[in-house]
Amino acid sequence: MFPIRPEVVAIVFIMSGGNPTHSGAKLARTVMSWAVVKTAPAWPGEIRRSYLHLNEAQLQRKISKDFRKNRMHIPVELYPAAYRSILNTARGSGTAVSTTFILVKPDVDALSAAKLLHELLKADYVNNTIIPVRDWDEVDMVKDDLMKENIRTLILINIGAIEPILDVFPFLKNSTVVHIIDSHRPIHLSNLHNSHVSSTALILEGRKAVDPDELPLSPLDEESEEGDEFIGSFAVVVWNDQDDEERRIQLMDIMDILKWEPDDDPNDDDDDDDSDEDEEAENEARGRYGGGSGDEDADGSPNAKRRRGSQSPQPLTKIQRRRHRARLDKYHAQGTYSGQSAANQLYLLAVLLGRVDEDAVWLAILGLTYQFSAGLIDRGRYDAYVALLTPEVERLTTAAANLDAAMSSGPNDRSVRASEELRFCLFRHWNLYDSMLHSGYVAGKMKLWKERGTKNLSGMLAKMGYSLLQSKETYAHMDSDLKSRLFINMDALGPEYGLTDLTYPSFIRKAGYRTDLSASDAVEGLSAILEAATGVRLDFGNVTGQNGVGTEDWAEGVRKWVERGDRNKENNKPDGAEPTTVGELALKLRESSTKNFWLAWDALNSDTSLLRDALPLAKALQRSVTAQGAYILDKQAIKTTRSYRFVLIKEGPYLAIFRHPILLLRLALWLVDAVRDLLGNGDSEADQRARTKSLPFVIACYVPDTERFTIVGVIGAGDAGDVKKNAFGLAFKHAAHLAGADFQMGTFDSATVNIDAASFAKFLKLLNLP
Repeated sequence: MFPIRPEVVAIVFIMSGGNPTHSGAKLARTVMSWAVVKTAPAWPGEIRRSYLHLNEAQLQRKISKDFRKNRMHIPVELYPAAYRSILNTARGSGTAVSTTFILVKPDVDALSAAKLLHELLKADYVNNTIIPVRDWDEVDMVKDDLMKENIRTLILINIGAIEPILDVFPFLKNSTVVHIIDSHRPIHLSNLHNSHVSSTALILEGRKAVDPDELPLSPLDEESEEGDEFIGSFAVVVWNDQDDEERRIQLMDIMDILKWEPDDDPNDDDDDDDSDEDEEAENEARGRYGGGSGDEDADGSPNAKRRRGSQSPQPLTKIQRRRHRARLDKYHAQGTYSGQSAANQLYLLAVLLGRVDEDAVWLAILGLTYQFSAGLIDRGRYDAYVALLTPEVERLTTAAANLDAAMSSGPNDRSVRASEELRFCLFRHWNLYDSMLHSGYVAGKMKLWKERGTKNLSGMLAKMGYSLLQSKETYAHMDSDLKSRLFINMDALGPEYGLTDLTYPSFIRKAGYRTDLSASDAVEGLSAILEAATGVRLDFGNVTGQNGVGTEDWAEGVRKWVERGDRNKENNKPDGAEPTTVGELALKLRESSTKNFWLAWDALNSDTSLLRDALPLAKALQRSVTAQGAYILDKQAIKTTRSYRFVLIKEGPYLAIFRHPILLLRLALWLVDAVRDLLGNGDSEADQRARTKSLPFVIACYVPDTERFTIVGVIGAGDAGDVKKNAFGLAFKHAAHLAGADFQMGTFDSATVNIDAASFAKFLKLLNLP
């Protein structure tokens, strides 16, 4: 029996402010009613009678529903309550040693979110330990260290939403609360459904410190007994952006139905699927057995009347049960996509706490810009978020509000300004010609991997009045008249070359009188640090082997990062030998990834010198992507199967670069842009049909050190700016299992896999998208 303690119910009700209509009061009444019906009939008669018709399974499910709806996935308005619970837990630990641990995926969004959260915790004098982890293998690497710590709060940033977290951290105690702040979708339903009283008391309002060790167990934890440590039954709290919320609630109701409703007669005919059963199953999915709120039932809804008219639960037929399971399977198999960025979720927390400044809004902007540049959200959602952030920027930069975006108010100006951005790669820190040449959007539209395409690019610039010398001059040193007319000229002449969507709304950050850093510039620089600051052996001759004005300065910038990697010896053992085993290589990658994360962390400081030093490295990586993509298209190396297009990289100067999943993904997105326009860029009916098709791409890169393949899958949309859900994660797992392969899933978005070379051919034959 679930031990209900009166002081817990009192706390919950006090948190509601005594308001009987408050969700906290509703939960308190539900908890006490359930306890009283079973143990102490002294509760007021009308409430007691309303529960008498429910059997134990229905009561268990009802309390589970209320815990779930109020605690396991919290809306934006409860972010401050969740944050205060983190503070209270840390302060109640009775030790100066950190009990708050933060695992962070090393991407720009998670980095920005972690920085924002760290600053909030630091201001509240809460020690916290940040651990960057690239994938689930690295999570396994740090588990031994985590098991030695007294973890009272574990925060996962861009990690874990799409996986059942209870299975990932089985060593955590019942007193631990795990907060998931993750943009990956769909959220795994088990993270929302596994109700836990710790999250109930800590998250509801967060105004009173409650020791999790003293809290009762979950009503669903039937096998637990008081006094145990309850390993593996910790609380999970998902910070929710309420994307697709209604559907998730319906599906969690279905999980309750499957868990608590009894089976029908085992001799029931599986083929019986008349219309009455269909209607009944649909009613169940919409809340007949818990989809609606307890208040709706009490108000006399038809569902409530049917319940009161029967003293026993309605059994499920086998067909209904099968249909419900199919809906759950369909939800988890829909493919991965992105919700609100983690940085934006934590910025909302800072807003609700009244603790925002220009640094905070800039971090939110970086998280959003990363999602857009990485093809994780579509143009419509990006524009909507920009519209929300623009007033915040104006509110926080009042001193510079009346200045033009190009003007600086002084040498110490660090203000953030709204601006328009061109879809050129780092054009403020490169030259115009190379910036356009290495832009995925421009390359795809103008087919710049062909000689005719580069001639068209030179001709376009000439029409706008930019000589070849000027267009290859560093942007900062171009004639001011040419720079001032750039946006106007591009808008006027771009459509003639198919460049109809060249600009998009964005933001810049001033740095005194130095060249501005746009949000996309900062994202490119930070991504380069995270991906290749150390641990990636750049072939210096290949990535810098292009003549032109300004190349010497750019090459010297790349050389700094090459020398940094050589100095730190990320790829060598102490005796100079190369790592030979999978374990040694994984350890070296872990070391370099951690170093890169902290370099990127430092690059977020107000001093932008380190970030600016990374821009040449970003250019080198983009050159590698462009060169490899152009080679693939020129050699017609894209193979087409029944359900996807396939590219294999087994040799070449960039093999050491594309062994890394993030860089391989950048190449895949570049190819999607290029192939999309090869399918048709006209207005004919055939071209329009071609553009509406999805563009599934699978790219594999051979890793000779380990004799394995790194494989990524993307599903590009038919129109630029659109985004489709990525179903490759489940497809990869299924094919690998059928092939009997030795494989590891890669990054936390699941559309990456690492597989042994012996099973590679069979894996490809079995790979198929639904």
